[in-house]
Amino acid sequence: MLQAQPYDVPRWLPAMAAALARRGARDRHREVKTAVQKAFQEFRRTHASDWEREAQRFGREETAALRDLEVAPHYFV
Repeated sequence: MLQAQPYDVPRWLPAMAAALARRGARDRHREVKTAVQKAFQEFRRTHASDWEREAQRFGREETAALRDLEVAPHYFV
C-alpha cells in the first residue's frame, strides 16, 4: 500500500503508514522487520523530492512511528 501512489500522499496513507511502521518496529521476526524497512526505504526514495510538503500531512505521532523504523543508509566503499 505504501507504493500504491508512489509520488503522492493520499489522506489515508499517514495513519496506515504509521500503523505499519509500528508493527514492523516491534516485530520479533527479522524477515518481517526487514520487509517493512525495505518498503519504507522505497517510500522515502519515491517521496524525497517533495518530502517537505508531504511531511506536513503526517501528525507528530505518525512521524515518530516512521522515525522509529528508520535504518541508517548503507554506504559501499
